[in-house]
Amino acid sequence: MAESKKKIKIILSALLCLLFLIYIIYHIACSFREKTELFLVTRVTEEHTLDVSGYIFRDETVIYSGTGGICTDTRENGEKVAKDSVVAKTYFTDSDELKKKIDELNYKIHILEESCVSETDNLESIDSQITLLRAEIAKKSADGNVSFTEKAEKELLILLHKRELIENNDKNHGDILNNLREERTLLLSSISSYGRDITADVSGYYYSYTDGYENVFTAQAAENITPESFDSLMKTSAEPVSGAVGKIASDIKWYFVFKTSTEQAVEITEDKYYEFTFTDNAHDEKMSLFAENKIIDHASGEALLVFSCTSVPNDFDFSRNQRAQITISETSGLRVPSSSVRVIDGQTSVYIMKKGVCRIRHVDIIFEKDGYCIVSEPQNADDISVYDRIVIGEKELYDGKVIGY
Repeated sequence: MAESKKKIKIILSALLCLLFLIYIIYHIACSFREKTELFLVTRVTEEHTLDVSGYIFRDETVIYSGTGGICTDTRENGEKVAKDSVVAKTYFTDSDELKKKIDELNYKIHILEESCVSETDNLESIDSQITLLRAEIAKKSADGNVSFTEKAEKELLILLHKRELIENNDKNHGDILNNLREERTLLLSSISSYGRDITADVSGYYYSYTDGYENVFTAQAAENITPESFDSLMKTSAEPVSGAVGKIASDIKWYFVFKTSTEQAVEITEDKYYEFTFTDNAHDEKMSLFAENKIIDHASGEALLVFSCTSVPNDFDFSRNQRAQITISETSGLRVPSSSVRVIDGQTSVYIMKKGVCRIRHVDIIFEKDGYCIVSEPQNADDISVYDRIVIGEKELYDGKVIGY
């Protein structure tokens, strides 16, 4: 009897060792087996965009100084001014060195004026702004956006100066600014003639730059544009603007006009707002422009489009020629990889993993691009749903197949 019990114990121990050995071998084998690759289904919105290059049309009045010399602006670009208000001062001098010195002082004064520290400013917030701005400068520089980088570099200098003021608890900021202003006043007073006030002939938005096309690319020209007149305007030479100190945009409404192919313009319809991003502009936020006119030239296969806008952000650069990206439409749905889509029993479907088992889910493709599809939201239990996990990279799949993961 005792001998039998001993044999049973030996057999049980051997069986346990065998089972343990099988368990170890199984997991070692599993570690060398490729795991099933899965794709998590998420909701996305895909923008359909069109890249264009066009021209700004608006009613602008050029302001002239009447004399040469140094011009100092008293207004910011994009600032709204009243008729007969002072927008600049001019001082006559033939000294290039003096001009350069005054320009440098104006730049330093502007930086210091903008660097005043408020009660809400602290090192953490300033450092965060500096990091974000540096990243944006790097991105825009890579894209060739010169207008943005020039403005952003000045903003970065202001932030760095703010940081220095906070870190060193600099209380001499006001004194330094006053000294620079006094130095500029002394230099200006040393010029032989007195400063002359330049006033606005009309009310509107002031800009310190001109291009000689102010009397060419007008609002009326945009409203009456034709493919032929547009081509003619493209060949027009700029008018001389010698002695100009700036210009006033008298009307808040402005136009953006461009040509594109009829195929690319097919989705754009009149009397509808579209979102624009002006890619070379210091103002890089989206703006809503209204589609005023769409003229199809069947002979050339081109479409002439006229958009209007009544938004005038202070930091928007109204340089004549602009590149822009238009959001034509948006498609929303569930994102799935194109490679996982297959036809099963006559229906477009994918395989998902549900509790370690393959299951079929139907998909309704509404958009496809760059290796992925956007499919409709589920209408019934057999359709793909958000957060389902699609099996990808495997060919021999079927409904009910047990898979490892």
